[in-house]
Amino acid sequence: MRVTVQPEQKYLLLCINLERSKERRQEIEAQCGRLGLAVAFVPAVDGSKLSAAEKAHYSRWRRSLTWRRHLTDIEVSCVLSHRKAVAQFLASSASAAVVLEDDALLSDDFPAVTAALVDHPDGWTIVRLETRVADKKTERVAPIDATHALVLRQKLTLGGAATLYSRKSAEIFMHRSTRFFEAFDNLIGRPGVVGDVILEVDPPLVRESGAPSTLEAGRSGPERAARRMRVWWRFVAKAIEGWSRLRRRP
Repeated sequence: MRVTVQPEQKYLLLCINLERSKERRQEIEAQCGRLGLAVAFVPAVDGSKLSAAEKAHYSRWRRSLTWRRHLTDIEVSCVLSHRKAVAQFLASSASAAVVLEDDALLSDDFPAVTAALVDHPDGWTIVRLETRVADKKTERVAPIDATHALVLRQKLTLGGAATLYSRKSAEIFMHRSTRFFEAFDNLIGRPGVVGDVILEVDPPLVRESGAPSTLEAGRSGPERAARRMRVWWRFVAKAIEGWSRLRRRP
């Protein structure tokens, strides 16, 4: 689907949403209507129906080198959904785009602050509009208005419910996430994937609603319970193995 930017909005606003998650779509539509924003929806990749071609984007061997556990199908589908949204942005004529997840809660300041950033593109290539702060040590880069500023965190923070892309950062992201091994919020927060500097808005313009993810909602209750049980037993097996090794030590 080709989407055009509203002249007064100056950027493309895209929201990732599973087509069966109608209530979440309606909530985003209500928020954007209240704030006077035009939003287009990108059908999310369903974590319960990943094809072999989609799974091939995930590098299991690279993951195993640096992490103790593999990504779940839901985490893989999240990255693929963001890739789909960013590709839609690059297929448009827009110079900038915000990609939302459908559990995003937009602040009243979202339209004005985002517009101010888009009006001054020289100071950024990518900006995270939602973060869950794990590191409060920041470098203030530039004020945006009396309340908000662009900041640079010293350490990686989490959060991927709202991201502002320039075309440059979108092109870099698409190229470097062709094969990925990290969850989206880790991926988007790591320098080199989307550019050398990842900035954030402080205070954030968006927060998560806290609702559970719907990207693998197509799985039945027994399937989800079985998956949780497998994870639990792997944990128990590793704990027993570690305890046995300790006992065997002289």
